[in-house]
Amino acid sequence: MKDLTKIRKEILEFSRKTFPGEESREWTYFQNNYVNHPDKKSPKYTAIFEGGKMIGFLGYIPMRLKIGKVFYKSGWQLDQFVSEEKRGKGIGRKILNEAYSLFDINLAIKNSEDAIRIYTKQGWKYHSIPLYLKIISFRSYLPRFLEKVGLVYVLDKVYQTLFCNKESELDFERFGECGEELREVWKKNSKHYSLVNERDRDYLNWKFKNYEKYYVINKGTIEGYIILKTERKGKKKMLSIIDFFMDPNKKGIINSVINFLNKKAIDVNADVIRFYISDKRLVKLFRKQKFIKREDDLRLMYYSKKHLELNRKYEGVLVTLYDSDGEPFFYKEGKRD
Repeated sequence: MKDLTKIRKEILEFSRKTFPGEESREWTYFQNNYVNHPDKKSPKYTAIFEGGKMIGFLGYIPMRLKIGKVFYKSGWQLDQFVSEEKRGKGIGRKILNEAYSLFDINLAIKNSEDAIRIYTKQGWKYHSIPLYLKIISFRSYLPRFLEKVGLVYVLDKVYQTLFCNKESELDFERFGECGEELREVWKKNSKHYSLVNERDRDYLNWKFKNYEKYYVINKGTIEGYIILKTERKGKKKMLSIIDFFMDPNKKGIINSVINFLNKKAIDVNADVIRFYISDKRLVKLFRKQKFIKREDDLRLMYYSKKHLELNRKYEGVLVTLYDSDGEPFFYKEGKRD
């Protein structure tokens, strides 16, 4: 397989033709998602050429996925292109078969009903990841004139005093790059999850280079970490929990982290905190702190040649919002599949 940089011209031309206008992926996208990935040995893509012309492409991010106590070689699919004139002629199936031969389990986020139907017919299954929100401010939910006369400000102050005002008993150390300390964090916490992708220093430094990262510290001991992003979706300003990794059985620790998140959201003037999570232990604690389940779940599609099942008996943090490559982090706003 050629290095992706060797077919840069072909893939950009193919991408722009397949996704014209604003949806076209630039080279920075491919470089950051594939070329700069810390795993230099595993395959990152399958490309099919005909007469020197690219007619099909599938990109995937390799990772190690722990299911139960066993690690499996997994590939997270990000991009699948088939030239318009070759659609319906088995090219997509040929590309997928190549991916099936490379990994024990293939994963992808597919939220459109058409994509889910097509993948289900090919033997894929799906696992829903619910979205939970906590309201911090009512300004984007109430009529504008209420904000102008000051009623929203009063309502926010009362609500935040009642439900967002507890102080955290932990320390939070913001960090840039992960060091060797992450090895101990992974070793200590991964055993508490039966479904989790491997988090190591190189992966996190690559994946979340430009995100806001904090170690959660209890009496001088690192309990875990959280990764955050402040962003705007429409009229709402959101504090998104991108990754959340610590022992889910330590209720006091989790509640103190949520208290920190409440304060953080107020500090950045966010309207809501949002978090995609399916781990029942974490869900229970977040719901007690006024997080509400929304209906717009993420659909995690998966295919396993070993007939592995990602069912409800697994407690895990496979996907939050962007974690584990559930959403390519160089997509433009609103361009997720």
